[in-house]
Amino acid sequence: MLFCLRVLRDSAPDPKPAHCCTITCCTLCNLQTAMQIMYDVFLQRTGSPLGGIILFALFTMVGVYTCSMSSLTYAARILFSYGRDQLVPCAGWWGAFHKRTRTPQNAVWGATCIAILLGLPMLGSSVAFESLLSLSTIALYVLYAGG
Repeated sequence: MLFCLRVLRDSAPDPKPAHCCTITCCTLCNLQTAMQIMYDVFLQRTGSPLGGIILFALFTMVGVYTCSMSSLTYAARILFSYGRDQLVPCAGWWGAFHKRTRTPQNAVWGATCIAILLGLPMLGSSVAFESLLSLSTIALYVLYAGG
């Protein structure tokens, strides 16, 4: 991360670059570079940048999907284990297995609904999005330390 900031600082013509002052901006600069490479490669090889745009969109969608599934998985596991150990309200319901599938469906659906409700404020504000990312990382560490 620091290397990324240093490289961007050293390669910028201005000694104090205003475009990459935070980690979020640095990540966006890297994404822009990756997209530009795909765009240029497809434009040079095929004469159309559409393939590069589609490939970048596909990479982005696969990344979002896998991150969402892993986050939902660990949230459901934590909710289920806390319910099993009687550490949350309605613990018997959260820590129960479904009879037919033998999976903790209540915890999975509960974690999904909580994630959707917490994600609604992100639709209108990038500050809410960044705050939710920061808080979710901190909450993950607190839950693992407490459990």
